[in-house]
Amino acid sequence: MIKVAWVRQRGGDQESAESLFWQAAEAGDPRGLKFLGQIREGVRDWEGAEALYQRAGDAGDPDAIRGLARLRERVEDLEGAEVLYRQAADAGDSDSMSDLMMMREDAGDREGAEAIARESTEAGFSLCFTILAQMRDEAGDPESAEAIAREAADGGDISPLLDLWRDRLDAGNLEGAESAFRQAAEANGGPTPAHLARNLEEAGDREGAETLALQIAGAGDFYILRDLERMRVEVGDQEGLDALYRHAADAGHLRSLLGRERWKHGLDPDGSPSSPWDAEEGH
Repeated sequence: MIKVAWVRQRGGDQESAESLFWQAAEAGDPRGLKFLGQIREGVRDWEGAEALYQRAGDAGDPDAIRGLARLRERVEDLEGAEVLYRQAADAGDSDSMSDLMMMREDAGDREGAEAIARESTEAGFSLCFTILAQMRDEAGDPESAEAIAREAADGGDISPLLDLWRDRLDAGNLEGAESAFRQAAEANGGPTPAHLARNLEEAGDREGAETLALQIAGAGDFYILRDLERMRVEVGDQEGLDALYRHAADAGHLRSLLGRERWKHGLDPDGSPSSPWDAEEGH
């Protein structure tokens, strides 16, 4: 019955949906009361929402208790909200802890938010560090964001650093993305610098990808140069290929590339490819 009510609600048949939610509640499903509470909350009927959430919570729905906490937070009863968020978490609603953490952060209690994140992680709710790092980054505090994410990595979870990397990459913040990725690479079990080079290439940071790839090649791993070569061939980036070949030649790694034969006679001092005649004169 709940699923049918959802379908009716999404289809715009609100009256029918509410009727079905009531039928589900009367049949002993507390979720019906919770969804009715959400409808009341959506139209700003706070008293009606609270009454329905309370009934659903009393009937054993932890998500309804979380709804009560949200209403307490709305009227700035932060102590009351925290009690309810914790009650919901104890009843099995793990998202309540992240809501509690965000409430603390939004209230300016950064230490409290961090403490909640650690507490949640110890209890097996690993999402809090990711959310907190993203909040700090979006608030213009990248150093704190990385510190939070690195703390999670030190505990064995590199996902907050990788999420920071992806968010910054999407925002065009290549320097910040590289910083987060490097820290993930340094963490135990994290991605390698070669992964970073490939991802910088995919993000359009050709120069950054080349610089890192040449460093990796200098340490003895030449395959990353071939990876960049293939990636540029696949997208038809002729200018990028020429740049890669020149820089590889300058660093002494031209032989590592699959297309090395295109410059088999070497380069002139000005960086242009030598002709066969020039090469013979050199002998």
